[in-house]
Amino acid sequence: MIVSPLQRKLLRDLGGMRGQLITIALVVASGVAAFITTRSALATLRDARASFYTDSHFADVFVSLQRAPDTVAHQLESIDGVARVDPRIVAQGSMPLVTMNDPAVATVVSLPLSLNRVHLLEGRFPDPG
Repeated sequence: MIVSPLQRKLLRDLGGMRGQLITIALVVASGVAAFITTRSALATLRDARASFYTDSHFADVFVSLQRAPDTVAHQLESIDGVARVDPRIVAQGSMPLVTMNDPAVATVVSLPLSLNRVHLLEGRFPDPG
């Protein structure tokens, strides 16, 4: 194989820039590694979210109504594609706490029957009734 003078010059120039070439290759490799890591983390977070939503029966749609009778829940259940309707009561208020000077703002939500299951970390659920 015959090497032309231009090819020899190219090889000589590349040999002289060995440090710069290695640095550029490392920067490109770092960028590719960061991209792959970010994509992997995104896929893992999406899988974790889907798993949590499935395990806790997280609702797909929320509807807020003022003083709706139970018949509205039955009407919503009759819509095609609706698997479950879980009516509940939500109230806003303030709650005095010993550890705080001002009362805390609270949102009180009745415990659901089947959707958006609560995962209790410590303590106990309220007694029924």
